Amino acid sequence: VGDRLLSDLLRGRTPDQALATEWRRGVLPPGRLGWRLGQRLTREAVPVAEMVESVTQGQHPRAVDVDVDLGAGRRLRGTVTGLYGERIVIATFSRLGPRQWLEAWIPLLALCATHPGRRWSAGAIAKGEKGRHGAPDQEVARVGFVSVDGATELLRDLVGMYDAGQCEPLPLPLKTGHAWAARRRPGNDMAVRRDAEFKWLSNKFPGENDDAAHVAVWGPGAPLDVLLGEPRSGESYDGETTRLGALALRLWRPMLERAKR
Repeated sequence: VGDRLLSDLLRGRTPDQALATEWRRGVLPPGRLGWRLGQRLTREAVPVAEMVESVTQGQHPRAVDVDVDLGAGRRLRGTVTGLYGERIVIATFSRLGPRQWLEAWIPLLALCATHPGRRWSAGAIAKGEKGRHGAPDQEVARVGFVSVDGATELLRDLVGMYDAGQCEPLPLPLKTGHAWAARRRPGNDMAVRRDAEFKWLSNKFPGENDDAAHVAVWGPGAPLDVLLGEPRSGESYDGETTRLGALALRLWRPMLERAKR
C-alpha cells in the first residue's frame, strides 16, 4: 500500500488523490480503522516523494543499455532504468536498508563499466529510521554513490560470489553481513559479533534467522556460529577468519567506503 501511494505521489497526484485511489481499491481495513491507516501511510510517503522530486528536479526517467565484458567469455548485458540525467534514483516506501544499497550500487557499476568517464551517480531514498529513546522518527533517509573507478573488477567479484551462491547457500545474510562489515575495525571482534547477532537472532523482533529461507538452510533458531566457518579457497579477505566476515567485507566494503549520506 505504501509503495502504491508513493508511486501515485511521484506521478503527480496530490496526497488526497493518492489516498482516495487507494481507498477505492478496497485493500485497506474497513471503516475508520482503514481510513486512519491510509492517512498515516500517506503522511509517511509524502516526505519521501518530496525528497525524490527535489533530486530529480522535474526530469523524466530514461533507460541506458549496458554491456560489460567480464572475461572468460562472459558478458553482463541489460538495461539500467530509473535514470534522471546521469543519476540513478531508487525510491521506496520501505525503510532504508542493505537491499536498497544494492539496488543502487549494482546498476551504477554496470553503467561505469560500460560508459567510463561519465559522471554517473546513484542513490536510494526511503523512509527513515524509527526514533530511539523517545526521539522522533526520521522522516527520510538516503544513501548515494558517485562514479566508481575499477567498476569492472568489482562486478567480476560480485559475479564470482553469485556463481558460488549457485552451488551452495552462502553464509551471507543481507542485514547480518551488512552489520558485520559496517562495524568492522581492526581488533573489534566482540563488537562486530554483537552487531551481527543483533540482526541475525530473534529477540523482541524476528531476526534474519527467522526468515523461511534461512530456516530451510540453517535450521530453526540457528545461532550466528553456523555462518562462521573458515573461508573457502578464493574467499579470503585480509583480517577476516570466518566465511561470514570474508564474504561480508568483499560485498559491502566497496560500498561502505564510497557511501554518502
